[in-house]
Amino acid sequence: MKIIAWLVIFALAAQFFQAAPWLLFVFGGLVALGIYLSRAKRAALEADTLKAVGDEPLGNILDPARAMTAQASRQLLGDDSFSFEVVGESFYAQNFSALQKNAGLVDGQDWDDTAFLVVDPGNYHSKTAVAVFVSGLKLGHVAEENAPGVFRFLLQSGGYAKADAAIFFSAADGQNSIWLDAVIPVLFKN
Repeated sequence: MKIIAWLVIFALAAQFFQAAPWLLFVFGGLVALGIYLSRAKRAALEADTLKAVGDEPLGNILDPARAMTAQASRQLLGDDSFSFEVVGESFYAQNFSALQKNAGLVDGQDWDDTAFLVVDPGNYHSKTAVAVFVSGLKLGHVAEENAPGVFRFLLQSGGYAKADAAIFFSAADGQNSIWLDAVIPVLFKN
């Protein structure tokens, strides 16, 4: 779709600059330079975020410095559907149990809270992993099909974001789950 838009823009520009075709080359060069500078700025921002986050895998508990940074992060745009899936909850059953105990909830209850998404480039299974934390406890990761897009988006904003979360506790059968209120592709609320 972008290619078609660019073709239309250049076709219109060619008509406009018909009297002076060299202006079309100047215009095209300026557009190309703008694209190059934009990509260079984005790459530098992503590199700075990766340097700040480091390449060590995130633990099961978010350290205090990262927790403060996560608290200050921006809220993701949601549509109130809580359809953004978090995966790998079974690996964090102990964290779900601790959260359930701290909240004073019993099995079969839902709980709404804020989840923090944190890039995890040191993850052993995926270089574009995004961990999901609630109250400083890791409860899962962004699903693999969404992780690369979310990872790149978060790299451009410091590596952190927050979203409303619906958490279901079912420790007895190990079917704990967490769903986020966020749209795909991810965007920040205004």
